[in-house]
Amino acid sequence: MNFSEIFPYVFSLLIGVCSWRGAYMTLSKKIQQDIDILKESNKHEIERLMNQHKLDMDSLIEQHKMELEKIEKEHQNKMQLLEIEHENEIKRKEKELEDSAKYGAVKDIVGGLFGGIMSNAMGSPELQEEINKQIKEGLKSGSKE
Repeated sequence: MNFSEIFPYVFSLLIGVCSWRGAYMTLSKKIQQDIDILKESNKHEIERLMNQHKLDMDSLIEQHKMELEKIEKEHQNKMQLLEIEHENEIKRKEKELEDSAKYGAVKDIVGGLFGGIMSNAMGSPELQEEINKQIKEGLKSGSKE
């Protein structure tokens, strides 16, 4: 076998290797360009998503602040209502104590004045009970006016 017989085969092989090498380099360059384009595109997409995330977080923070203010106002209103109810309850208790003291004082005075008369003239406990009842009713109707 001489060189002239294998030359076409070697030549074909060299042409194939050179064309493969050229295609590989071209394809490699194209792939690298596509990768760079995707990186840039993804970079812009990531920046857009980060900005959107920041806006969403700011919105959530603002919404949280508004809800917190609303809850604080509701709490203040409840505290004011409880304070008013407490004051009213204290006034009611004071009024009850005052009425009770008035009744006790009037009972003692009336009992002292009329006690001797009643025990001497009418020793009946039913009559004394009825008079006490009338005095209580008179005091209650007087305190309502």
